[in-house]
Amino acid sequence: MAHDVFVSFSSANKNYADEVVRRLEQRGIRCWYADRDIPSGADWAGSIIAAIRQCRILVLVFTDESNASQQVLREASNAVSQGKAIVAFSLTKSKPSSSLQYFLASSHWVDAWSMNIEKAFSQLEMKCEMILNGTLPVSASSGPSVRSFSDGSAKSVLRRTGRAVLGVILFFLMVVGFFMTVALGSAETVNERLDYFMGGIALIIPFLGFVFGPKLKRKFNMKSAVITPTTIAMGAMIALYLILLILIKIMGY
Repeated sequence: MAHDVFVSFSSANKNYADEVVRRLEQRGIRCWYADRDIPSGADWAGSIIAAIRQCRILVLVFTDESNASQQVLREASNAVSQGKAIVAFSLTKSKPSSSLQYFLASSHWVDAWSMNIEKAFSQLEMKCEMILNGTLPVSASSGPSVRSFSDGSAKSVLRRTGRAVLGVILFFLMVVGFFMTVALGSAETVNERLDYFMGGIALIIPFLGFVFGPKLKRKFNMKSAVITPTTIAMGAMIALYLILLILIKIMGY
């Protein structure tokens, strides 16, 4: 049976390949992949070459395992030599190996690791459909479909410098906040003490949010762009303030 897409993957990632095939075939995009479509007893290598020749797109399930796979490298090489479109469905932030990078230089990319998985599959389906109907070129020579493989060392240095400066500022604010909290002892009323305390906390919590916010996002898999270290810190501060107000009411001050 004729097919539109050849799915290339490492055997360690069969579950991802199964899902890619299921999603694409639900959209009417006919897929071929070895685990299902090579008949028992057939010549494996010959079947792979024939399937790539008959397809229009090679979808590469790009993972750390497929990045190290010689079989995947040979399939990508064969697809490029036959002028096939390649769409890399990337489930890892890793760069392709130098050998694989050569064959993926003008491929289309869906960085599934950086987004909601449903959105990633939608992008994969859309790119395949656009290539099949001719509205997206086979070779992604420029534009957002092309991934840059540069090491980004200059940007990395700038990010580290910015974080260091921000860390120093936040540490200074934390020290100021600590002394404001210590000033509680000189306050004459409960309300004054609360004001001093919250003033100190207001300066300390952003530092804590900066340190622990990213870890909380990763731990609880919080993808929303609204949830940042700053908003986590603000939420914690507001919650603490409300708790203190309730305690003051309960204690009758």
